[in-house]
Amino acid sequence: LVFSADVVDNDTTATTPVKKWEHNPLQFSNYTPMGTGVDSDDFMKDRRNKDGTPGSARGDDASSSLVLIMRRLSQLIDPRENNESVCILALTLINIALETAPASQIGQFPDLIEIMRQDLCKHLLLLSTWEDLNILSLTLRVIFNLFNSIKDHLKVQLEVFLTSVHLRILDGDQPELRELALESLLEFCQEPALMQDLYVNYDCDVQCTNLFESICKALANQASLTNSSNDDGDELSEDDQPVNILNRLALEGILAIIESIASHCKAPIPPGSGKDSNRAWFGPESRHSSSNSSFVAIDSDTESDASSVFGAGGAPPSPAEYQWMQEAREKTGQMLKERKRKKQCLYLAAAAFNKDPLKREWITYAESLSVLPKPATAESVAEFLFSTPKLDKTQIGLYLSKGPPEKYPFIQEVLKCFTKLFSFVGMEFSEALRSFLGRFRLPGEAQCIDRLMEAFSARLYEQCLSSDDSVFRNADAAFVLSFSTIMLNTDLHNPNLPDEKRMTIEQFIRNNRGINDGENIPEYFLRDLYSQIKENEIQVQQDQTQGLLMSDEGILKLDEDGIFQKSVATPFFTPKNTARNTYFKASIQEKDMFTSISSSAISCMSSVFRRTKDDALVVKVLRGFQQVAQICVYFSMDELFNEVLMLLLDDARDYIVDAHMANGQDAAGPLQDKGNGPLPSAFLKASDPDNDVDTYFSGNIIVGSALHRGLLSLYCALTLVKAHSAIIREAWPILIDCMFALRDTKALPVSLSELDDFADSKGSVLPPSIFAKRSFDRWQDYMDFIASARDDDANVGLWESVTSVLAPKLPSESNRDEREDRTKDESTASFTSVLALVVQSCALDQVLMQKRELPHAIRILRALLDATDPSIVGQYIDSPLFEHHAVFALELSARVLLSHRKRAHELYPMLLAKVRVALQGSQNKKTPYLMERACVTILRSCIHLFDKEEMRPLLLESLEMLSTAPDFLMRQIADRVACGVAIILRGSYATLESEAEWLLMRRLLDIAKFDSGRKIMFDGIASCIEFELNAHSDAQYGLGPVGQKLFLDVLEEFVAGAYDGDTSLRIPAMNFM
Repeated sequence: LVFSADVVDNDTTATTPVKKWEHNPLQFSNYTPMGTGVDSDDFMKDRRNKDGTPGSARGDDASSSLVLIMRRLSQLIDPRENNESVCILALTLINIALETAPASQIGQFPDLIEIMRQDLCKHLLLLSTWEDLNILSLTLRVIFNLFNSIKDHLKVQLEVFLTSVHLRILDGDQPELRELALESLLEFCQEPALMQDLYVNYDCDVQCTNLFESICKALANQASLTNSSNDDGDELSEDDQPVNILNRLALEGILAIIESIASHCKAPIPPGSGKDSNRAWFGPESRHSSSNSSFVAIDSDTESDASSVFGAGGAPPSPAEYQWMQEAREKTGQMLKERKRKKQCLYLAAAAFNKDPLKREWITYAESLSVLPKPATAESVAEFLFSTPKLDKTQIGLYLSKGPPEKYPFIQEVLKCFTKLFSFVGMEFSEALRSFLGRFRLPGEAQCIDRLMEAFSARLYEQCLSSDDSVFRNADAAFVLSFSTIMLNTDLHNPNLPDEKRMTIEQFIRNNRGINDGENIPEYFLRDLYSQIKENEIQVQQDQTQGLLMSDEGILKLDEDGIFQKSVATPFFTPKNTARNTYFKASIQEKDMFTSISSSAISCMSSVFRRTKDDALVVKVLRGFQQVAQICVYFSMDELFNEVLMLLLDDARDYIVDAHMANGQDAAGPLQDKGNGPLPSAFLKASDPDNDVDTYFSGNIIVGSALHRGLLSLYCALTLVKAHSAIIREAWPILIDCMFALRDTKALPVSLSELDDFADSKGSVLPPSIFAKRSFDRWQDYMDFIASARDDDANVGLWESVTSVLAPKLPSESNRDEREDRTKDESTASFTSVLALVVQSCALDQVLMQKRELPHAIRILRALLDATDPSIVGQYIDSPLFEHHAVFALELSARVLLSHRKRAHELYPMLLAKVRVALQGSQNKKTPYLMERACVTILRSCIHLFDKEEMRPLLLESLEMLSTAPDFLMRQIADRVACGVAIILRGSYATLESEAEWLLMRRLLDIAKFDSGRKIMFDGIASCIEFELNAHSDAQYGLGPVGQKLFLDVLEEFVAGAYDGDTSLRIPAMNFM
């Protein structure tokens, strides 16, 4: 390799033949150093004597050879010294070496690591500014391989690379370069445990950037980035903009991060506990989980892999060890959270300082954040300015140089304390000046520069007093030379100054004569200083990206002074074997990680999910939503869980409504504007009772997923609802909207979708009222109108594919009409049956009616009742959709109330308030069917709850409201009211005591004045009297005197024909009297 590198020089016209390298990766295990004649295993070992002391080992030879090779290769990738072909060859060789060399062996050679940390990384940083795709691709690959090989030695370098290379490129406007950067970032994201390590090592380190958060935000931004117009220049809506390769790569990075967090969010069973996990698990089983669920799962069956995780014995931890490790991890998580909090406080204080450093408000704010003590001292402020990241260096320079001292004594004291934090011992003069000026930017005013340089020279001279070789006789000499050096730096590196006008070394020496207490500073000292400044500019003004500087010409160049010099906390990266094979429960650090990225991640996932036409990507995003929900459940992040659920339900609702609208009232016909494509075959197979819809998510049957993403969203959403209904809050309204849409398509179970109603004495359900018929007809006409308004020529798409799969082909042309009718019927059946299958598999009826804790019951009841209020649901009261859906919501509200009988006294007031609005509202005549169902709801509630003493006042209040209902309503629903009142009397007459209660019943019994309720009401009174006669002796009637008188009065009305002159019931009435 050394020989080949010498042959390939920068002269592209050289005629020296160079043998092309065949791509046969060089394995260290097969490599024998030239002239050694030994096996590589012996060659790589650092041999020792029997007593353990280092011997004359061949390992020293190996170290020298490897260092020589890597140093030469590092030199060959310096783009300032080598041409493109040389850089490409050297990068290729470095990649081969890093990909084939065992990382544990590379770590044995400190000199080799130092070359890779310094020269190699510097030149890689320079190469990253090139726009050549080959070089950039190889550079990014070397960066990734470097991380995999010696990541424990590259904490600062990795931060520089990811921020100054990957994220910088993503901020650019060249798609090809951004694609390469995204591919490289995706590799990082897919590394096991790397994202957690980035969070721990960088986001929780005050001196580092929030690297994990920055990467996630950049990926989310790239995933959502769209073009507002197509190739023809036409404006596109967001949902119509296609997903490009950049969107996809960025999204896969986000999904990999989410999967990494979710893999730790399944609560395992502690060894020996004998308990089952109390956490629901949905989606794919983690490779770490098993039916017996232990603390650790091993991917490989080899003994060596087990040993790498558990130690030489290869045994899993005992329950006590497991508990200790989990407690230690929890404590670490708490510590990291506190460090993250302090870092955030520092950032907030830094932002306040950057805004206006000369006002004292930032100090007061920093005191409130506990960043500075109260009251703040000059020492604490100096320490803050010296060590806090994110401070604007220009503002630091302005603050420290503010004067005069007598006007700003506190700032003057801060400047003195600030300079005391520097140690210039052992430094050359130029090095000390660079160190000082690296903490701030020099202001433009000469007086401000004077104050800063005076403080610097005082500190430098103070520390030079103990040095025998100090050239300065007093601090003034250091001050003058400092100012002179800054002028030299500006003169030598001003791009607008011709070379012939730049300061020469003789001029520099002459300018500094007699400044050292009347004597000259040694000439050798000034010559060395001149050379140092000429060769390496002191950077005092440029904008800086970590490791790179922006020149005045707008060109990025290497920051030779500050690169890789930052002081950071000791790094810790999880070993790859441990990351792949060991499972820990998620702790507070994973929660903080997820919290920091959740909003942007969900937003970009939703954007891509709506726009993509790729089946596989739809399934990946749905899996991502499942994993996000899984994380939310694990960490009790209920609000975010509801946000994910609402996204899924929103897409599901639109899908159902669009399909239903396009297919007409009977759901037959193709869905418009969706394109052709089959249903995911798993759903079609699942329509067979012998199959399970869950097979869709356990197989690779994904064709049609993009076209039917709404159907898959429905399944995922209802699966989450079934597993975690107790934490649903904000998602209830949209879940109810989905239920409305499912009911419209007849996909809900009959037991759930049909309204409960009264039956006559023969058990036959009463016929629909005129209000019910009108409401249904209005809704059906509306749906037909919407369907007919669609362009018939566009009716090609969604359910046409279902027809092609399920409808048999009839060859006879004479049976064309019959075939079309049959196809339409089977398309309808497929649409409804598939939706019904999803609902059935998720047991939606059980979810709604199950008994809950009071807060959960209140949430669902409030959501259902809100659907009966047009001002809340955002619909006009005379809309046919509103009344059709409101009566169903009221029906479900009643069922929820009755399923929580023990809590009815706390829930019923909510129901009563909405019923009052429906019956007595100013616009109630526009929704007569809703008024009818409100009356039925009151009667059903009384029938079921009148035996509860605490409920009677509320129920009597409801009946009082019913007794005042308008005649136009009661005339049409008299049969239902009569049935309800009769049942109430029959079951509860013995509990009616006061005269007021019986008078209320008397008013309700007057429903007999309407023909449809007369016979039913008479039968109810008769039933009460017959039961009373059969149940008691003459002296022990349960019906009191007030009740007896009421019944007699009503029977007298029947005898007298007071109800519209009807005397048909006179004789039986006389008998009962």
